Amino acid sequence: MIQKEKYIYLYTHCRTTRGESRSIIYDLEKEGYDFIPNSLHEIINRFNGYPIDEILMNFETDEKKIILGYFEFLIDKGFCFLSKNKIPITNTTEKYEYAEEILNCIIDVNKDSNHDFYKISTEINDIGIPYIQLRFFDKVTSDYLIGVLKKFHNTQCRHIELIVPYTISLDNKIENVLEINSRLQSVIYHSCKEEKVRRYGKGEIYYYKSVITDESHCGKNDPLFFTMNKRFHDLSIYANTCLFKKISIDKEGNIKNCPSLTSNFGNISTVSLSRALMKSEFKELWYINKEQVEICKTCEFRNICTDCRAYRESESLYSKPSKCNYNPITMKWGKVGD
Repeated sequence: MIQKEKYIYLYTHCRTTRGESRSIIYDLEKEGYDFIPNSLHEIINRFNGYPIDEILMNFETDEKKIILGYFEFLIDKGFCFLSKNKIPITNTTEKYEYAEEILNCIIDVNKDSNHDFYKISTEINDIGIPYIQLRFFDKVTSDYLIGVLKKFHNTQCRHIELIVPYTISLDNKIENVLEINSRLQSVIYHSCKEEKVRRYGKGEIYYYKSVITDESHCGKNDPLFFTMNKRFHDLSIYANTCLFKKISIDKEGNIKNCPSLTSNFGNISTVSLSRALMKSEFKELWYINKEQVEICKTCEFRNICTDCRAYRESESLYSKPSKCNYNPITMKWGKVGD
């Protein structure tokens, strides 16, 4: 039985997002969510920090039982708590200030690529980029990967991720690759016969059946890719969750915000990353958030979903991602293109 004289509060690590037909409430610490009716979203945001008996005064007699059922659900699920004392409510959404000019860099490689990895690693170090993703579309040997990773030995980079096609010969020697650079923390195999995950030291090795032949395989929206943590949520409020502070080098050496975008800012063989960053147009997509994107702005998943500006339904920069198959009106997932 709920003590109606107590105040009800939403935990500071929990959030709600209203959609066209329903809302979600999610826990940014436990990384889980539940669907709730839009009416409950409104109640939470209007009456957070109120005594329950005072809240009930705003509803008809036949509605009060429903409201109490809502509160029991929120408390049982760990989204809300009761307090006998009034607690000051502060806005815990933050606009993070990052010391780094760029947070992550994607480097695409295929059999025809001719990247100078020493030059690239030097420029990444000069900028101070902490996260690097190396995506290989064609088969490579362990010796080749070791040679590439050695170029990043003396950089400020903190985390390297490899995406490579699976081969038995590479997998047999992948431990040697992981040991060559302590910054390498994850290896993602694509084109596998089965899916699994295994650990090696501090690193993780993922095996996926998906075949990745080029950059066009990026940009998919799916619940599997939802991200639920405070930093991601807060970033989604004011910036683009994919492109913010990102720089990329495509398989041909062109410097881009994302390898899938058509516009480029010169080729790495003749233009430095720092010089490309100086161009004002480079950052024009960084601050397009989901509240501005067509359809997405009415979707309940918009604060936990990664946005894509490369693959869009129309030429408009604010068009819905073309690889998202969710309809916030019907609340159904369909096939891409439906």
